[in-house]
Amino acid sequence: MQAETIKDVLHWTQQAHKQLTDCLHHCSDKSESIRSKMLLDYLAEHEQRLEHTIQKIEEEGNITALNTWVLEYVNRAPIKLHDVCDEPFINMSVGDILHLVTGVNNQIIELYRYLLNQAQIPETQELMEQLVELEQNEAMRMSRDAQRFSDM
Repeated sequence: MQAETIKDVLHWTQQAHKQLTDCLHHCSDKSESIRSKMLLDYLAEHEQRLEHTIQKIEEEGNITALNTWVLEYVNRAPIKLHDVCDEPFINMSVGDILHLVTGVNNQIIELYRYLLNQAQIPETQELMEQLVELEQNEAMRMSRDAQRFSDM
C-alpha cells in the first residue's frame, strides 16, 4: 500500500472492502453449499456497506484530517493484505470463510488504531476514532450474524 495521507488510507480501505466484496460475490455464484452461499452473500453485502460508508467518509470528511500526512507511519507499519481470491472461498468451510474475512477486517482495524495512536491533530484523532469504532462495530456485527450460519 502506498499512502501519503489519511485520504489515501481511506481510499485503499475502500478498495480492500470492494475487492473482498467482488471475491465473495464471485465465489458465492460458484458455491454448491447452501450454507456457504448464504454466508458469502451476507459477507459480500456487509463488505459492500463498509465500502460505501468509507467512500462517503472519504468524500465528506474533514479536510484537515483527510489531508494529514501518514507516509512515515504507514511505512513503519505497512499493511499486507494477501489476495483473498488466491484461495477461493468455494473450497472453504463456513468457519474458514469467516476466519479469513475477519482477519482482513482486523488488519484494517489495527491500521486505524496505529494511525489513531500517531495522530496529533484533534480532527485526525476524531476521524480515526470514528473509523476504529465503525470497523470494530461492523466486525462484531458480522461475526455475530455470521455465527448463525455456523449454527444452522
